[in-house]
Formats: sequence, structure tokens, C-alpha cells
Amino acid sequence: MRWLPQGLFPRLVLLLGTTISLCMFVGGYTSFRWHAKAVEDQEVARLLAIATALEDAIDGERHELLARGLPAERTIETWWGHGPAMITFHEKLERAHRVNHLPLPIVTYRVRDELRQTIADNPNLGHPEALELIISSKSSPNWRQRADYIPEMRTTLFNGETSLVRTGPKNPTHLAAFVPITDEWDQIVALLAVQSDLNHALSGSRRIWVLPVVLSSSFLILSLFALVAVLYQYSSHVHGLSN
Repeated sequence: MRWLPQGLFPRLVLLLGTTISLCMFVGGYTSFRWHAKAVEDQEVARLLAIATALEDAIDGERHELLARGLPAERTIETWWGHGPAMITFHEKLERAHRVNHLPLPIVTYRVRDELRQTIADNPNLGHPEALELIISSKSSPNWRQRADYIPEMRTTLFNGETSLVRTGPKNPTHLAAFVPITDEWDQIVALLAVQSDLNHALSGSRRIWVLPVVLSSSFLILSLFALVAVLYQYSSHVHGLSN
């Protein structure tokens, strides 16, 4: 092949540089995938642990009383405007959010009364704006804000089981752990969602992946420069001998 360098030594330089660069690239990618899987498993376990701990901290009966007594959406500007019980719930979620450094808020959702039977009849279908937000870890209240019901919530809302949902267009990066909120009769009155974003958790892993790519690319470029220098010296030497 004419595009390959001529002579044994230049070819060895190119082969060695390409091999080392390829090994660095493959090693970096393998390390990234392994580390990313470990980070994802750790994040899943962390979300489930946080959600389970908060499940025991939320009084379902009081939560339901608060939900039924909430004013219309955005009519009160602060959590303190709705009394001490609401403040207590909000502070529990806010503390868990802050201590665990979560990138997304912790919230509780309740099925809207007028759509409760519709969801019960078709739990395997999505229902847009069928839920209303009751409590959030965010600093400003946004109660009764609408949210979509997704089929993955059915095991929590109807079976009382903890569930984990991954959502995203191609590579799901949004994680949400759902746990039921029950009253004293073990009736499920709402669900609590602890959310995270894998992009946030994987930011350190991407740095691990970028470094080998940069190093391998730099090494390959240096190898090409070395090859050019060798070829130049080689051609000069051949030209000198021919003269």
C-alpha cells in the first residue's frame, strides 16, 4: 500500500504508536463502563435507602388531611402559610434532600380524586396530569401542581411495594424511587418520590474516561510526528547516498 510508510523502522514506529493508543483508548472505555455501572448501582441503592427511611417518617393520615385541606394552587407563597404540620413535613423532605446532596427534589404525589377510579381501572396505561403534588423539598410550595401517572407507579400505588423507575429517551438517566404513604388502616393515600439524575452522579466517571482519550490521542499525534521526522531523516539519508 502506497500510503503506508516504507521501510521497517518507520512501520514499527507507526505500529507501536497505534497499538499503544488503541490500548489506552480501550482501557479507558472499559474502565469508564465498569465505573459507571458501579456508580449506577450505588445510586440506586442510595435512593431506595432514602425513600425507605422517609416512608416511615411520613404520617399518611395527617398527609391525607393536609392534602384535602390545601388551598388552590399557588394561593399561598410560603410553607409557613399553611400551618406547622405542613412545615414539619416539608422540613423532613428538605433535610433529607440537603443531607444526601440530591440533584432533584423529593416530592409526594396524590392521585386526583376525580381520576382515582380511572387509574384503578387502567393501571397499565399512562394518565397525563392525574397526580397532584402535595409536599416538596423545594423552598417554595408548589402544591397541587399536576404530574403524570406512569404505569411503573402501579406497584407502589396499588400493591404497596417500593419501585424504581428509569426514564429517558435512549439511555435512561433519570432515576426515581417510589414508596407508598399509608394511613393507620394501611390504605395507600399517596406516594413519595426520591429522584436523582445519573448524569450528575456520573460526572466523575466521565473525567476518568476523558483522560485516557486525551492521552491516547496525544500519544498517537506524537507518534505521527515522530514518524514524519523519521521519514524525513530516512529520505534525506537515502537522497545523500544517491548523490
